[in-house]
Amino acid sequence: MKALLIYPTHDNCDEVVEPYLESGVDAACFPQRVTCDSGDRPQNCWNDDASQAEGIGLSVVKTVCPACDYRDKCRQTGYLAQLVNVAHADVAIATHKRAEYTGLSEMAQGRDYVSIHEDVIDLLRPPTDISTGDVVQARLLVQDYILNDPASLNWFGDATRVDDDGNFYQDAELAIRRERIYEFFRLLSELLENLHCAIESAERTVDWMPPATATVPTGFERALFFGIRRARIRFGDQPWRFLLSAASGRIHLAAIIVEQRFHKGGGQGNAYLKKSVVGVIDNPPPTNCVTWINDATATVAHVEAILGRPVLEATPQGQIERRKKAVQIPRDITRRTSAKTVRGLIRGVMADRPQFRRIGIIGHRTHMPVLKKLGTGFDERIVKTSYFGSGEERSSNDWHHKCDLIIVAGTPRISLAAIAKYLVQIGEMSAATCEPEWGVIYWHGETESQEPTKVNSRGYKNEAWRRAHQDLVRAQIVQATGRGRGILETGCEVLVLSDEECGLPLSDTGVEILNDASVAILNALSELTTENPNKYILGKPVVSTGQLAETTGLSRSRCRDLLRVLERRGLVQKIGERSGWRLVVYSAEEAAPCA
Repeated sequence: MKALLIYPTHDNCDEVVEPYLESGVDAACFPQRVTCDSGDRPQNCWNDDASQAEGIGLSVVKTVCPACDYRDKCRQTGYLAQLVNVAHADVAIATHKRAEYTGLSEMAQGRDYVSIHEDVIDLLRPPTDISTGDVVQARLLVQDYILNDPASLNWFGDATRVDDDGNFYQDAELAIRRERIYEFFRLLSELLENLHCAIESAERTVDWMPPATATVPTGFERALFFGIRRARIRFGDQPWRFLLSAASGRIHLAAIIVEQRFHKGGGQGNAYLKKSVVGVIDNPPPTNCVTWINDATATVAHVEAILGRPVLEATPQGQIERRKKAVQIPRDITRRTSAKTVRGLIRGVMADRPQFRRIGIIGHRTHMPVLKKLGTGFDERIVKTSYFGSGEERSSNDWHHKCDLIIVAGTPRISLAAIAKYLVQIGEMSAATCEPEWGVIYWHGETESQEPTKVNSRGYKNEAWRRAHQDLVRAQIVQATGRGRGILETGCEVLVLSDEECGLPLSDTGVEILNDASVAILNALSELTTENPNKYILGKPVVSTGQLAETTGLSRSRCRDLLRVLERRGLVQKIGERSGWRLVVYSAEEAAPCA
């Protein structure tokens, strides 16, 4: 049996292929194109044009490979050779992006079994977008530099070739091909004009579809790429994936997303409309083989709505008992939460759980630098970090091997445009084009001791938008929590710091911030008891309050208050009424959780 396995990232693919190879199974990963040696992956492409084409949303194989000077080398030992190797393997392993761009049906040709891991909605209906700036640039390119430029027009009409004897002749097939390319540029020009006018007139989110579509003719992408290079026009992202998908009829639904934003300073007078265009591509799996979906966050209803055919729900009934605890503390941590607050919260969680010595943290990307500056006694306990959207937070399988506690610190807030895009993906266009209201919402949870609790959070008042927001946010938190593999004896505990409802019991103990001043006390206490202790009591080095105040620059009263808090939290111990303070040090044996 030949199989196709699809995972989120290249690292996931590398992780999966090793056991197959060790077991003697003929397995191979679709290659990542590398134009320079990166250490982890050797170079397999020697043409810089390939990165430029890929960067604007064009197929490298169709635009650059046909006339590449390194083609023979590539077919022997490079990227093209690796593609052939995967095509012949019994088990082919690919990333989501590969399956999105190539197409599930095309990749699964000759395969008996397809397995999709995670993010199935994004794979079956991959989104593609284009900025308003790139629409303007594309319109300029097609209308001015290609269709109204004499040099381009001469190229379209010239079908002259030279035979082996040096004689010129007119190639009828080449003339037909160039005529088809010219007509497709005309169609693209009309599409861009229509889209530009629709964007200009949109005052709220509206749906949009291309006025006409046609099959992309052979050689068009290559002609387009060299037209872009000759015109020296730069594009911001990957606009040509959207435009070619729209022009060829592959766009299932599209919308012009309109968001009201405010210039710095706020107020209605500073409001402006931010517009973007998003579409979703139909990417159904083949019907002549078994397709198995492994995704804890997708619903059968959504998958059936996308595919337009029944889907078998094969998830076993019931719930496996957790071997390792996973709880939630309702605390809102967004990308804008200050570094000071995040430091204090993470330290607070760690200080209250000294038994965990190997801690992994999943949070917002903006907070990653914060996790390296927690201070002595905390930094060395952090063994792994990742952020929402990296891929590692929802697909890597080594978290529970490296950690004994995972802290999921944050609510992955989703932008209005992203939710509208998701609504378009799942076919709820009417909801995507309505105006949502954001504000305070409430949900009911239960504590570890089974006490009912009402939690206030923030979300959309519109039901469809609230449901879509919950789908996206909860999915990320659930996947991050799953890195603990809590149903396994070898799993680890997970603590979620978020006010988003995610199906977990609420912790009976909250979290108390451990601020920078408290850490300064701990660091000073550590240094003084090591280098110059005030006195020894029963062999234990102790330091006076005055000495700590002098070292930290804090007042005695402030220092005394902080020490009392640290004592209550079990981090320091007072020796006698006037003798001084010492650190409470946990050895590996003392810190180990009880069986």
